[in-house]
Amino acid sequence: ESQREAHVSAKQASSGKEARLPQPHVRSRRPLHRQGPAPQGKAEAVRLIPAVRGRRAFDALRRHGTRSRAGALRITFHADGSPTPRLAFAIGRKVGPAVARNRARRRLRVIFAEIAHDEPELVPAGDYLVAVHRLDFTTAEASAWLRSALGQLVP
Repeated sequence: ESQREAHVSAKQASSGKEARLPQPHVRSRRPLHRQGPAPQGKAEAVRLIPAVRGRRAFDALRRHGTRSRAGALRITFHADGSPTPRLAFAIGRKVGPAVARNRARRRLRVIFAEIAHDEPELVPAGDYLVAVHRLDFTTAEASAWLRSALGQLVP
């Protein structure tokens, strides 16, 4: 019988030259390791405003809430005895696509948190429902509208 397999050695032949590897990517703008000592202490945390949850809270807002309006925003407030302010948004589909509505919601949540931190007398504890009627506003406009609407709510 004839053999169909040839004998092949398990040893690798040395080529004499090492394989050429590309140079590593060099970051010319920033060092790989942090320069100087690590920062000490904690950075100031952003105070998060919790969301309004539950049907009872929304029913109370609708039935007993105080309303104010400024620019494209309408705010409904109900003091429910909670220790902190809670925030909800009403932004209908007719106002714009989901990406734009979510962006507006995030911007307004940050502005609301800044106002609550800087001027706590404008934001007493309770539930807030912020309705948005259009999305073509700047951050400065939204901040002014929120301050104005919140100022109307505070006695």
